[in-house]
Amino acid sequence: MELLQQLTETRLGLYVLLGGFGVVTTWESLRPRRAASASTRRRWINNYLCLVVNGLLLRWAMPASAVAWSAMAADRGWGLLPGAGLPAWAGLALGLLALDLQGYGAHALLHRSALLWRVHAVHHSDVDFDCTTGFRFHPLEALYSSTVMLLVIAGAGIPPAAVALYTTWLGLQNLYGHANARLGAALDTALRWLVVTPDMHRVHHSAQSDESNRNFGIVFPWWDRLFGTYRATPRHGHEGMPIGLGWRRHEGGLPELLLLPADTRVSGAPEPG
Repeated sequence: MELLQQLTETRLGLYVLLGGFGVVTTWESLRPRRAASASTRRRWINNYLCLVVNGLLLRWAMPASAVAWSAMAADRGWGLLPGAGLPAWAGLALGLLALDLQGYGAHALLHRSALLWRVHAVHHSDVDFDCTTGFRFHPLEALYSSTVMLLVIAGAGIPPAAVALYTTWLGLQNLYGHANARLGAALDTALRWLVVTPDMHRVHHSAQSDESNRNFGIVFPWWDRLFGTYRATPRHGHEGMPIGLGWRRHEGGLPELLLLPADTRVSGAPEPG
């Protein structure tokens, strides 16, 4: 359990994510799922800048990591799980499920609230879909997602080991789930019972609202099936489906992304299909 905490708290976690990035980008170059429709260079610059800005903001606004926060909550006896008398393995499993369920719920709310959708539209504004799309979030969304997670960690009393494992897994899943890479139909179908696959999440990035309002899952795919928000394939196929916001077909710069929530064309949350 201590090793899992060290994975996130030290540079080892960073090395794991950098290694994952190398693996996924290599996979994308060898077996791309779709051809790029816009300048990859400009998109990547914007997506990397979003990652840097959000990292600096969260480091300033939330100096304690999620693992440190969960350790403090455990020391103070906060939450439901510590009082349940569960064995360590059960606390770990329930903690992972609780963290992923909150991710699903927080993500679905971003699509249901007109105000939150304006912020989340930055993520959906990417005109292509690859592993760097997982870096493309407005700073306000980064604060929202982190705050919700910390509240759930404290309220549920999720153990630090579960938080360490999930946050590292989440970083790798963010790369893998947004990969512009081909899995193969049989493997994709099998993996969808265990984790969200790139094809499953790509449907969520469709410019069609009845498709972008599906597949909210973060790591585990079960919540979408359980709550009726699962969609297997886009109507135009993965090669032909339009990606993004529909009206935004050209990549601007970082200032445009940061000001996108105020754009009049981002008019409320997309209607559920």
